[in-house]
Amino acid sequence: LFGNPALGYEKVTTIEAGLKYLPSPGRALSVSAYFKDISDYIAATQIQPDPRFPEESYLVYFNLDFAKSQGVEVSYNHSFGQYISGFTDIAVSRAEGERSLPADILRGLEARAEGELFTEVPFDWDVPWQFSVGANINVPEDKNPEFLGIKLPSDWNLYLKYSARAGKRYTPYAEVTDSFGVTQFQPSGETNSEMGPYQSWLDLSFRKYFDMGGYRLSLFFEA
Repeated sequence: LFGNPALGYEKVTTIEAGLKYLPSPGRALSVSAYFKDISDYIAATQIQPDPRFPEESYLVYFNLDFAKSQGVEVSYNHSFGQYISGFTDIAVSRAEGERSLPADILRGLEARAEGELFTEVPFDWDVPWQFSVGANINVPEDKNPEFLGIKLPSDWNLYLKYSARAGKRYTPYAEVTDSFGVTQFQPSGETNSEMGPYQSWLDLSFRKYFDMGGYRLSLFFEA
């Protein structure tokens, strides 16, 4: 796979529209939609200098393909009193084109039929959905709130966030054995038509602040 000194730049057109609504000082709702179109997407193609010698071929980068990404994002924030606030973010999207990466032609020549090389397929990094929900507790240095009758210390912060997203896309394959007993793996579905198990993670952060001798110190725990 060779470079191309005459390679041009990719052209990107992005359109985004949204709405932000503040029903009260402690609540905020945001909804936005976007569309991104990429033309002259960099790809690699096979070159045969002499048709008489098809085995003497090589690959070169060119501005050949296209790509597009579109989606909707929703975000909501809510304050519960003077100490606690929460939020949630939801996004659905789709990114597709002819090939995820310029070098996909190396994989495509082996895994896809020739006619499928120029059809829109979901990209390897396409994430159809993702969301997160979290809360933040912030107690200033001059406050000592009570919880279940217990007076809590002042000057600390607790942050908790749970996130999840769709799994990685992949092309399903099936094991096929021919009449000669030779076993091969062949695509049993469309390119990147399936998704692996969803991914999720939890973020936790706690900080306690101290004022000592003119310095402000922070004792923190993160997981």
